[in-house]
Amino acid sequence: MNFWSLINIILNFITLFNLIITITICIFIFILIIIFHRHNLTVPLLLACHTCLTLLISSIILSSMIISSLFGFFDIIMKEHGYTIWCRWRGFLIHGFLCVLYDSYVLQATYRLIRVVFYRKKILHTFPLYCLVIFIESLFSLISISPVIIRGDVIYLSSEYYCQTPFTNLPAIIYIAIRLFLLPILLITIIYICLLNHIHQTNFRSNRYHRRSKHNRRNLIVIRRLLLMLTILIFL
Repeated sequence: MNFWSLINIILNFITLFNLIITITICIFIFILIIIFHRHNLTVPLLLACHTCLTLLISSIILSSMIISSLFGFFDIIMKEHGYTIWCRWRGFLIHGFLCVLYDSYVLQATYRLIRVVFYRKKILHTFPLYCLVIFIESLFSLISISPVIIRGDVIYLSSEYYCQTPFTNLPAIIYIAIRLFLLPILLITIIYICLLNHIHQTNFRSNRYHRRSKHNRRNLIVIRRLLLMLTILIFL
């Protein structure tokens, strides 16, 4: 076993440990929701569950890939150590569910903007509407990242013992970087700026609107935290 293999093994174990913690936290959150909020589901809770579920699925798929890689480094041969259908689709699903995950932050930010700007239009705040929006958003995210599997960009990396898009494939890497990372950050930033401008342009004279402005500022803080969370998640 050479030096770089040892480094890969250590990094894989660290990543796997973090993924196990993430999976445990997500399951714990779902248990809390089932126990305390199963009879009182709101739109913010629905959006949070969507993000949490997508993070859980992404972590499970990533864990499968890491375990496959560790087995390969320890010379434990598996059927998926090769250019198999499951290997290719697992590589794609990692991109796909990460795309859904990052887009879910955009959806949360959009909901906060709608609560502030269109707070009188109650139809835009309904639970069934966001169930439909979540389905459409998830489907769109998977379709928009599908070129990586259609073009055959996900290949078996014999040095890593799993299928993924190699960094040498610059067109695919650039597309993934823009679609997965840059686009969600850009959209949330635009939403944050729009909400910030809306709050600054608001008249705070009446006491009633003063209460509304405090509510708007809370939504602004939420979007700011979403942007920070998404940025940290991407860099991790």
